[in-house]
Parts: sequence; C-alpha cells; structure tokens
Amino acid sequence: MLRGRSGRISRRCYAGEVFLCSGQSNMELPMAWVRADYPQEWDREPDPLLRQYKVIPDYDFKGPRDDHDRAFWQGCDADTLDDFSALAYFFGTQNPSVAECARRPVERFIGRISD
Repeated sequence: MLRGRSGRISRRCYAGEVFLCSGQSNMELPMAWVRADYPQEWDREPDPLLRQYKVIPDYDFKGPRDDHDRAFWQGCDADTLDDFSALAYFFGTQNPSVAECARRPVERFIGRISD
C-alpha cells in the first residue's frame, strides 16, 4: 500500500495465474542454499511479476488457529532472491508456459477504477 502526497492510498493489484508450490519441506529450500551452484541467478534482471507468498510459521499449542499472523507477498529481485523457494523460483523462470502466462496481458477486466 502506498500513500501519495495528495493523501490518496494506492495499492498494487495483480491479476493472473497463481501456481501453488506446497507440500514437503523441500519446497521451502531457499535459494540462498543453492547460491554456490547458481550464482548467475542473482545477476538476472528483476522480475516483478514473479512473486511468492511467504507465510512465517507461528505455533499455538492451545488449539487451532483461524489464520496465520505473519505473511506477505514478495517480488523477485537480487535483494529478495535468497528467501525465495528454489523449487518455485526455477519453476517460474525455467518453465516456458509459466513465463508466458505471467507476461500475457489481461484480456478481461472485472471491476471498476475510480479516482
């Protein structure tokens, strides 16, 4: 969320494909752990459309929780790449059909834009 000089609030809103990478703990293997094998990945151009939703684990031993307390969307650039899931990163960058989906213009608009 960004607040401009006029006091207006603007939000970044993306529409498109979402690919879920979840399951085994190896899905969370961070790019930092494979940096020695793939150093060239940190020299790539930033890809603002490649994003991950990171949930920070938080435990409550008193019972089930309704939602997680800490989570955020994160874009992909050299500063954030260490924290990206390696599997999700390579899936998003090396799979041509995923890359094409992410860059395809939105063909339908649902909603309304107001000043």
